[in-house]
Amino acid sequence: MSPARSEEGTSLIEILIAIAILGIAVTAVLGALATGIDMSAVDRTHAEAQAALRSNAEAIQAAAFDPCPADYSTATLAVPAGWTIDVSDIEYWVAGSNPAEFSTTCPLPVTDDLAQRITITLHTDDSRVGALGLQVVKRAEGS
Repeated sequence: MSPARSEEGTSLIEILIAIAILGIAVTAVLGALATGIDMSAVDRTHAEAQAALRSNAEAIQAAAFDPCPADYSTATLAVPAGWTIDVSDIEYWVAGSNPAEFSTTCPLPVTDDLAQRITITLHTDDSRVGALGLQVVKRAEGS
């Protein structure tokens, strides 16, 4: 007499199919977890760079006004590890021009209404983050 169907054990094929389904699910979960960890590191790096940009902008604002600087390297600039900073892009407000605009050449003679637009850029070799930039407008103390 053969046993009833409900008394039979699980076949080898059923066990293999269950293990395969479980393996696929675990692989997907681990892949998502790895991606989440990687993106968390990118976000942390990005946040650190943004904080450094704001800090450097404040340092440039606090530095003494120079009417025609080559750059603001005299300001104490903090650069996070793995990043390089560029503060050489300085434009000058030309109030007498029509229309008034920023120019890359320093207007002479220097007047009290002089303003500068300084672009601060942080660069990294990490292709996931790229470069971050911030513009600061600095005015002469008398204006």
